[in-house]
Amino acid sequence: MNLKIRYIIPVLILLGSGIPGFGQQAKKNDVLVLFTDNVTHEHGYKNSKGEIAIPSGKYMFCFTDTFKTYAIVTIPKKGFVAIDRKENIL
Repeated sequence: MNLKIRYIIPVLILLGSGIPGFGQQAKKNDVLVLFTDNVTHEHGYKNSKGEIAIPSGKYMFCFTDTFKTYAIVTIPKKGFVAIDRKENIL
């Protein structure tokens, strides 16, 4: 099976399954925003105060630009996963 299709199908299922009902709920205006480290070109998340909440390089790639209740990221040997605000895999 094509590697891309193997990972895309579960992601689409996760997105359509109501994941926002799982995990920790974000407070109003409490979102994490994707940032890219200009030196290493790795991705992470910052809070609304500009503080690093999830350091760059922790995940291979982050697909969610505004992280409210869950984000789609890639992890080596696991592929695409959804994480909640406490970084639990959903």
